[in-house]
Amino acid sequence: MHWHGASATTAMTHLAIQESLDGKPVEWLEKVSDEQYRS
Repeated sequence: MHWHGASATTAMTHLAIQESLDGKPVEWLEKVSDEQYRS
């Protein structure tokens, strides 16, 4: 798991470099709701 704290009123930059595993790029999971984001 990888998490960076941010909010609707503050900015952040995230740069990640990684190799593909078995020829596959990163696997994104489900989006979070606005309620989850604000909590």
